[in-house]
Amino acid sequence: MRRGGLILLLLLLAAGAIWWLLEGGPLGAPDVDPYAADEGDVDSEPGLEGREAPGPQGDPARPDDPGSDADDTPEATGIVLIGRVVDERRRPVAEARVEARFPDRPTRDATTDAEGRFELAVGERPGVFVVGTLHARTDDGRVAAGPVSLQASSPARRDVRPLVVGPAYSFDVRIERAGAPVAGAAVVVARPIWAQMTALQAGTTNDAGVFRAEGISRGPVRVFASAEGHGRNHLGLYLPRSETDPVVVELLEERQLTVRVVDAQTKRPVEGATVHVGDRYASRSNLVLSLLPKLVAEPTDAAGMTTIGTLNARDEYSVNAEAEGYAPPDPRLSPPKTVAPDAVEVTCEVKGFRTVSFPIAEGDARVPQDGTSLELQLVAWMKATFADDAAARIEAGRLVVSGLPPTFATGRVRTPEGLVARFNALMGKDEGSPVTFRQGLEARVRIVERGRGPLTGARVTWTGGVAFGEPRTEVTDARGEATLRGMEPGRITVVLLSGSDAYRGVSAGAIDLNPGNADELHVLEVEPPHPLTLEVTIDGEPGLPPAYELRLGNRWVGPAELVEDAAAGVLQIDTRTSGSAAPQPIELRARGFTSGTGMFRGGGSETVRLALTTAAELTVRVTPPEDGDVSIAIERFDADADRWVNARARRSESEAAGALGGRQEASAQVFLIAESGRFRARDAYSDTYSDPVDVSLGYEAETSIDLSQVVWIRVQVEVPEGTAVHRARVFRTDVEPDHRFGVKFGVPVDGRGRARMRARRGERAALSVRHPVLAAAIEGGRVDVTAGAPKPAVLKLEQGNLLTFRILGRDGKAPPRGRATNVLLAPSGDFGAADVIRAITVVEDGQHTLGGFPAGTYHLWIDAFRDAPIVLGARALGAGTTDLGALTPPAGASLRVKLLADAGATTPNLWVVARRQGAPTFSRAGNRPKGSAEDVRITGLAAGTYEVSIRYLGAAGASPPAPQRVEVGEQGQVDVTFDLGKRGG
Repeated sequence: MRRGGLILLLLLLAAGAIWWLLEGGPLGAPDVDPYAADEGDVDSEPGLEGREAPGPQGDPARPDDPGSDADDTPEATGIVLIGRVVDERRRPVAEARVEARFPDRPTRDATTDAEGRFELAVGERPGVFVVGTLHARTDDGRVAAGPVSLQASSPARRDVRPLVVGPAYSFDVRIERAGAPVAGAAVVVARPIWAQMTALQAGTTNDAGVFRAEGISRGPVRVFASAEGHGRNHLGLYLPRSETDPVVVELLEERQLTVRVVDAQTKRPVEGATVHVGDRYASRSNLVLSLLPKLVAEPTDAAGMTTIGTLNARDEYSVNAEAEGYAPPDPRLSPPKTVAPDAVEVTCEVKGFRTVSFPIAEGDARVPQDGTSLELQLVAWMKATFADDAAARIEAGRLVVSGLPPTFATGRVRTPEGLVARFNALMGKDEGSPVTFRQGLEARVRIVERGRGPLTGARVTWTGGVAFGEPRTEVTDARGEATLRGMEPGRITVVLLSGSDAYRGVSAGAIDLNPGNADELHVLEVEPPHPLTLEVTIDGEPGLPPAYELRLGNRWVGPAELVEDAAAGVLQIDTRTSGSAAPQPIELRARGFTSGTGMFRGGGSETVRLALTTAAELTVRVTPPEDGDVSIAIERFDADADRWVNARARRSESEAAGALGGRQEASAQVFLIAESGRFRARDAYSDTYSDPVDVSLGYEAETSIDLSQVVWIRVQVEVPEGTAVHRARVFRTDVEPDHRFGVKFGVPVDGRGRARMRARRGERAALSVRHPVLAAAIEGGRVDVTAGAPKPAVLKLEQGNLLTFRILGRDGKAPPRGRATNVLLAPSGDFGAADVIRAITVVEDGQHTLGGFPAGTYHLWIDAFRDAPIVLGARALGAGTTDLGALTPPAGASLRVKLLADAGATTPNLWVVARRQGAPTFSRAGNRPKGSAEDVRITGLAAGTYEVSIRYLGAAGASPPAPQRVEVGEQGQVDVTFDLGKRGG
């Protein structure tokens, strides 16, 4: 019940946000990552979902075609994209063909001029926003692509970031079934971009089962294949490929799916319904794709049944249904039904339109009488979700609206006299909240720049009070004036969408509009922009990278906003940050370089210096496990310490295929590395390593890691009736405690007793289970299992022994609730022996409770992560509960770490970590903020040998000094000195 309420609340909040946007609120562009995936160029054949696919022979409406409407959109409502095409050395590319592709819009194109610039009209502004792609191709076959979005608030001329052309790649795709080629199979080559898949190329295989994909840029792609009588399939790969053989996609055995459609209210079968099935793409974003030909079944029969083929038994699919007289499904509030891989039959419900009644509240305008004519305006993500005969009327003193969808609905009504009321219909409610009729007003505003005069040609919008059917934006005239029509009384916030790029999205102020001041001219003053100069260096020399992204705060700065001098490495931009505002970060990012960062305060002219350094690019080709779930980290070999350490590497998001799901030939992740040396990749989920590779600054290197044999060990935990299982954890006992499979702290068990952990296919693993109250059964508490076995391993818990204690600090205070404590129970007193029971307990109600061990005599080691660990001699822990009472940790020994730095140097933010060598291992740490000269003190140490190391935080390219080993006694202080000017390798 709570979960359902939370979901409803989130849906209502989302619906409210969309209502605000459609009321005229500024909708900013989604964050644009400069490393978002390119799409490559496309020469496609017809056939994508029954529509003409973009390509030189298939565009239904090009600007130069007869009857095209590409250039007849008035600038007041249309959008023109302006940008440029350059090569990898920042030189403009002339005569490049640039295409803009948006869903449900004709492909538009343009040609770059001698300076590589282009202007491209793409049609009217969308109702909310749409995401598309820009593609560029040169005469010599180089290609480039990048994402672009259109918003309701987009200016008439929209700046886009430069397109950097590079090599194009081609490959053959062979579609097979049981080793035999499949002719006539539908093939789609696609690429992940933002939160969706973008089709690059489509076609069908020849008699040899081969399809040729050409002109596609570097990056991850996915090939989808489908054929009549077979189960569809898809495969991921990464371009450029090192292989020359065709990419082979094996079609699977066909699964027939029977769909039954019923009325959601009566549960009766619905005859004549249309059923749609989409490919549900198994990724973290849970995309529902229609890249392959959409599957549409025959209309349902009298029993509401129909059957669809060409599915497979491996993938999930999404199913929805439409029927005459019923509301079409709204994918945002009523997502399609998910069909499991083993399902052969599914039931879909269709919901009818509804009528909602709203009480009318008294306002400053009279309440319309019954029979008053009403004009209805409905607002939605999908206009088709409303009935064709939707209508509104006044009945018994209430506003009654019919033809609304079963999900959230919102709209407005207007009387012939201009009285306006808005309504919101909640999901599943036939009774709405009270509505108020108000008289529509006009508001005249004048926008002026402080000390400069009127701001002319600015597009303005407003939030609050937008009345029926009126434009949501106006353009200021030569006097800086605009008239906002059809407004409702109340507080109106005026927002600038453009005028100059420095004002985009800036609030000009608010008006408390009422009938008494509706005829007045409201003057709103905005702060003029302040010039900001960025001085950029690359490896210490002035200059700019070929293509870059500049972020100011959380805003991407468009190229047209910048005045650049590439030779001098100077960028200039107008900013609007006042002196009273908090400083904002600046980041200049470019492929192949570490980022240049700085801060600006605004309030006047300002100069900020940004330093970029050349980086190396390490491409890690990944052959992933079947579920595609990988976590790649980069390690560097430290020659002085003779060991591998974590490297400072930033993943380039454009080259990351991520968790794509399904089988893959190879994905890839590209990392920017700020130092030369020997590196390797590691999958943190499976403790698998790539071959080492030497990396040099300014160059590209490549390595590979094969995770195809990494699988899940599935576990089912059984507990006595009436006890809870979700606090249990499953451990591997046949590996080292710090093994990266997650065994050190175990893996959690869910409420149904299920857990899973990584291993390699066919590997034997010894598993045990622990619980804070229950004990592992003598038979079944520990099991051996083979990784990848089809059935889960069964572990059993039973009522067992308990150990309780309290920990009081040396200040007499108990640790806070939720503080974790490490506990070791050693039967022989050797805490490094194989039979040591390791457990983690959490304080609750001031007391630690530990279970899951057999009765016996144990030596105890308890580390509460505050003072030194508590070590107790042999204690008899019998059946039932043993209470150790209140325990106080000893003070232990301490380290004083002195850090030396060169004269005048500012030391970075750093951690000093002391890790005890030998069993039992544990660590303590201390921090020193950036620029501080204080010594670092580390307390709570037990006797033993410690390795003391320095870790820099946020200091890219800086190498800390080599670790040192020191001996520590039971108590007292040991001094250690580090020279920060000496690198550790």
